[in-house]
Amino acid sequence: MQPIHIQNAWQENLDHISLELPKNRLTVVTGVSGSGKSTLLVKVLFQECQRKYLEALSMQGIAKPDVERISGASPAVLIPQTAPNRNPRSTVGTVTDVYTDLRMLFEKLGRRRCPFCGALVCAADSPEITEHRGEEFLVWMDCPACGRRMRKYTRTDFSFNTREGACPLCRGVGRTMTVRRAAAVEESRSLEQGAVAFWPGKYREYQTDLYAAACRWFGLPAPTKLPVAGYSPQQKMLLYEGAEAFANAYGGTVPTSASQGRFEGIEPMLRRRLAAREGNVRGLESYFSMERCPACNGERLNAESRQVTVLETRLPELAALPLERLLDWVSRLETALPPLHAGRLPGSILPICAPS
Repeated sequence: MQPIHIQNAWQENLDHISLELPKNRLTVVTGVSGSGKSTLLVKVLFQECQRKYLEALSMQGIAKPDVERISGASPAVLIPQTAPNRNPRSTVGTVTDVYTDLRMLFEKLGRRRCPFCGALVCAADSPEITEHRGEEFLVWMDCPACGRRMRKYTRTDFSFNTREGACPLCRGVGRTMTVRRAAAVEESRSLEQGAVAFWPGKYREYQTDLYAAACRWFGLPAPTKLPVAGYSPQQKMLLYEGAEAFANAYGGTVPTSASQGRFEGIEPMLRRRLAAREGNVRGLESYFSMERCPACNGERLNAESRQVTVLETRLPELAALPLERLLDWVSRLETALPPLHAGRLPGSILPICAPS
């Protein structure tokens, strides 16, 4: 196999370096700090790999590095030595951008049912139509079977990091977080005695007064120095679920101010804090139990995006494969794609999109 040739690289501190790197081998580049290892591999080789890859897709945006010529290079994956993103939605696929490539495949080749006639439709069989509405761009396609216009799924629809693609219940995390009441509240204590551990000091006094005001608003006795275990079911519901949920369950209006008793509730308060951390449970893990999302079964995408297939395989199934099996699938896809010809292919653009 042809090796990678780097000819005359002068990026940053590189002094017109030329070298040859073997392919399909594990190559280790060593040297003292500041010798140019990262510059050579990341800012020269990887950047040129990405630039040529995007140009092959008729996309631009990456400048050519300071190098005379690089040959034998292929699309590359960069796994940086810096700490990975701690967003709970991040995976090996998103960190390495492999998942981005898969989303692109499903945008261009995905098969799904027409919402009007039920026919299997491949995205490649119908030209996309872009419509500009205000600040939004909407993409449409026509069903080849019934001619009706439907929204075309773009790569955004296949991302669990977007509103369009994520499961609405777990918001793309794949897990739901349930508040563990026994961990959040020590019911053998009263609120004044510190039953709620994450209400420290003066904040405990404020929340206790707010809860008492909410009790009065809804006509409940305001418990004073009473262990939570002795609360009535209504008092417990108000404590754990808050004034808004209580009003919805028992009727009445929601208090609109602190003096009236606009009490948030233990569970909404913890969920809000979790949401502010974008799902990072560090420091809150003892208050939550984690379960597989019942809506998407842990697959993260919404129902529509989960059903789209390429080579009769759904995107969540691909994302769960070991790398060896994913490579086998990619090889099968490459075999299924026709060679490129000048002009358009007749009929179905791709054999994999032909009706079963």
